[in-house]
Amino acid sequence: MSDASPERQKSPHSALFADGAEALDRYLASLPGSVERLERAHLDREYSGRQFLRGWRISVRFSDGVDRLLDILIGQAFPFLPPRIALADRSKFLVWPHVEHDGVLCLLEDNQSINYASPQAVLEHLLGLAVKLIEDCIAGRNSDHFLAECNSYWEHATSLNAPKVWSLVAMRPPSRPIVVWRNENCIVAADSSAVLTQWVENFRGSTSIAEHETVAGLFAWLPTPLGPSEFPQTGADVRKLLRARDGVALERLESLIGPDSREFYVLLGAPAPNGTFAGAIVLKKQPERRGYGAPPKGTIRGFRRERSDRIPREVVLSQLLGAHPATLARVERIDAPWVHGRNCDDRVAHLRAASVAVIGCGSLGSGVALALIQAGVGDMRLIDPDTLTAANISRHVLGLQHVGQKKALALANHLRSNFPHIRSVTGWTRSWQELREGELDELARHDLIVCTIGDINVERSINSWARFARPDRPMVYGWLEPFACAAHAVAISGKGGCLECGFDDLGRPNFFATEWAGVETVRREPGCAAVFQPYGSVELLSGVATVSEVALQCILGEVSESTHRIYVTSQQRLHKCGGSWSSMWTSLGQRLEGNLAYERKWEQSPTCRQCNKTSIQT
Repeated sequence: MSDASPERQKSPHSALFADGAEALDRYLASLPGSVERLERAHLDREYSGRQFLRGWRISVRFSDGVDRLLDILIGQAFPFLPPRIALADRSKFLVWPHVEHDGVLCLLEDNQSINYASPQAVLEHLLGLAVKLIEDCIAGRNSDHFLAECNSYWEHATSLNAPKVWSLVAMRPPSRPIVVWRNENCIVAADSSAVLTQWVENFRGSTSIAEHETVAGLFAWLPTPLGPSEFPQTGADVRKLLRARDGVALERLESLIGPDSREFYVLLGAPAPNGTFAGAIVLKKQPERRGYGAPPKGTIRGFRRERSDRIPREVVLSQLLGAHPATLARVERIDAPWVHGRNCDDRVAHLRAASVAVIGCGSLGSGVALALIQAGVGDMRLIDPDTLTAANISRHVLGLQHVGQKKALALANHLRSNFPHIRSVTGWTRSWQELREGELDELARHDLIVCTIGDINVERSINSWARFARPDRPMVYGWLEPFACAAHAVAISGKGGCLECGFDDLGRPNFFATEWAGVETVRREPGCAAVFQPYGSVELLSGVATVSEVALQCILGEVSESTHRIYVTSQQRLHKCGGSWSSMWTSLGQRLEGNLAYERKWEQSPTCRQCNKTSIQT
């Protein structure tokens, strides 16, 4: 191809594609045997959806004496993405590991980097991997790979229109009955009706579950995952599988299937090399045929419907566990250990058991609430009397659809519907000052209270109450300096100072990181007392992260004494906003470029009225 080719004239990337394709063309032509260039129509037909632009076919003889055809395929992102290699023979799908449905071989990990400047070397390496993979498959050396990637192969074996089961079921032994909820949009399985009802109500709102929407199911815990050759194709296969792997599970299955069972769900779980195997099987009773030789209307294979409770059990079981096809279904795990860390975060159980109250659900508080729920906190109380306005949504968790709603209630609904597996999220729409005695008692029982009101007068009041009502439980106070150029998180624990220890009599902080000589640090709206701090959503993120991290450490018992964490923005942004570092900050000896966090003790003050029980002057 000449330098004046259309591909080279379009863009620098087009030129790289053309040069790389020519390099592969020359390399493949140098190999023994013939090379066939694949037409675009062939690529679109045989590799539908892959959007390959070029392809070549070569023949390779393997150790078993068989010549196998390999396709080398490149797409639009080549050479930045490597070529794909495929077996032209599609019969090895689910017979050999790492072979996809269209014969494409999985040779590299996702996002594995390559040297795009040497496409020939990349292809040589990939061909070597392909040959080794096929030789290992021929010799049976890699059959255990099916078990290492068992969930992917189960999903590959499901049909395109197979149902997906969302699973709240705890993936651990023993085998046990479960409950399954079905509607036109989804199928959800849970260990109990209580767990299922709570999830559905969180997800859909206050709507309860209709009795006809639930069916019985079984969770079977197997000793090892299933390979493709063991995937059940019929109800009889399911019975055979459970008989061989878990006889107790089979007994439970047969006991759960009753005369009226027309559909039954079996969830499978097993320990796997890289986690937990999860699959689902749907067993359905086939519709009765009408016509010559059909049983009379009103009977079931010779038994009248009104006497269906007397149908022999084997007859009922044969309808679901016989020769009729079983449907393999994909499983989407939505249980807490999986959602929060994919079973790899050992903090989940602790966090799920924790209860947190957030007082102040504005831009900072709503972000902290979301972060803690995403971390795995299972119970949350949100307290804020304000209503969301359109001016709030650029830096609030909630959006335009919630404008006009109370922040606490709307945020609670938002968190419940997006994380329906959590135990509880509730909202109170009264201010701190308006809470009743019983509500204060309930508030005091939370494991942690996070205050992000941004009003030191109110927070001093909360501090005074907390020292009396919950002296041994942590509190976290969070606030931002002007333009969100510094964020503060103060954790008050049993040892050290209280919140008031860090403020003077007028409520001014004894430590601040920035100064704003001659700069108006608040803006005003054309309304009564309508002032706000001017900062955006990006600048807010550091504050949310700072307060959330300190809160998380308090929940996990990692804070033993009162501590103060400060995050400061870059010096460049500080100067752009018109500010400068305070002498307090520079005295710490931190780098003046900014963009860093610093932690200091929150010392008890000898003049603090709360800690020293000093009376108010009259």
